[in-house]
Amino acid sequence: MNLENLRSNYSKLLKHLKDNGYSDAFGARVRRMIEVILAESQMRGWSGYYDVLRHYEAKSVSRDSIVKAKTVIGAIMEFDLNKKYPDRTASGLSQNRAYCKLSHDYQLLIDRYKASALSSNKKESSVKVESSNASSFLLRIQEAGINKLNDIAMLILRYLQLLSKIKWSLSNLVALLRQQLFVYRDLITWLNKPREGPPQLAGIKQLSFEFSY
Repeated sequence: MNLENLRSNYSKLLKHLKDNGYSDAFGARVRRMIEVILAESQMRGWSGYYDVLRHYEAKSVSRDSIVKAKTVIGAIMEFDLNKKYPDRTASGLSQNRAYCKLSHDYQLLIDRYKASALSSNKKESSVKVESSNASSFLLRIQEAGINKLNDIAMLILRYLQLLSKIKWSLSNLVALLRQQLFVYRDLITWLNKPREGPPQLAGIKQLSFEFSY
């Protein structure tokens, strides 16, 4: 959610709706929703459009009102984040239900990935597919009780403890893994033989530099 971008450019979205045959009622709903988002996001702690959707899902009394809110919020989200004008197709908000159910930490992870991938000129369709798959994976582990990124790290560490033939203490494993982050070596081999040095890389030679004065 980029409030400054939305505040500066939402008139373009409203003009697009009017010029492309959208009903006055839909345009009015979009305008009202934008006004609410701009006025209340900070007060209500909304950091993304899924927070806005959850708020309306909680207060809505009918399925129809939820669908309308999702359509409006989705159109605003696509315009704000992806510079995409409504084209009467489903928005990312409607398509990716798994994301809606993720914890804030997991949603932030997905959001940062999407922003990074799009800024590197990766295809939007590829980003959507990968984000959707990642959301589904994170939802599965969230439903298993792993709700934060720290929980994932702890799960991986526990798994490495089980793989190793050595009885690692968790503190030693964490400390020594940090030292090995930039060392090219087989992880499982290192877990079982941590005192051995890294293997020599065949064909790799140290470059020499000549300096002239």
